[in-house]
Amino acid sequence: MKNFALAILLFVPLLPMMADEELKNTDFTDGRSHWEGDGEALATANNADATPTLGATAPSTQAGLLLKLSRRDWTRVTQGFRPLHSNGTLTVTYQLSADFAFSQAIEDYTNVPTLMGFTSYRPFNIRPGTWIALFIETATQEMEYYKVTSKPGADTQTYKGEISDLVPRVDKTICLSFPPGTGTITLLHVGLDTH
Repeated sequence: MKNFALAILLFVPLLPMMADEELKNTDFTDGRSHWEGDGEALATANNADATPTLGATAPSTQAGLLLKLSRRDWTRVTQGFRPLHSNGTLTVTYQLSADFAFSQAIEDYTNVPTLMGFTSYRPFNIRPGTWIALFIETATQEMEYYKVTSKPGADTQTYKGEISDLVPRVDKTICLSFPPGTGTITLLHVGLDTH
């Protein structure tokens, strides 16, 4: 009985830490760590744009992932994870640059998986001006996608959507994908809270 009580005492404090284990570096404080694909850490991008001076101060610590949109290709960022539960809430907080604009060409939104290099997945089309959050299960070649429409302007925006049909404890990849366009998108937070 003492061992059981000890196990409970050791496990209970870990519960709050386990709640956000599915996605790592959700606020980009560790730069690109755990994230693959396009983009660069905001602190790195800001420092690269800064004019060097004598006695320069410490590098910028502003967190975020800066994605420069391509005029002809989809821009994407991915992370592998294992969902703890089958349903959840995806939250993406981001900023758009003043010169941001997605392509309005229909061909940039036709057979989207192929446009992103996912040639083995079921094709789908989306409305021009829309970006997507994909959940990919590579073992079964299945992909679920959620469409997001942004409002033009440089203010901070948050997408919050309910995600369903995740298979718990099976490897998945989240892929945030943005169509061709101009300007930049700065990701400030990408979180997945499953329940």
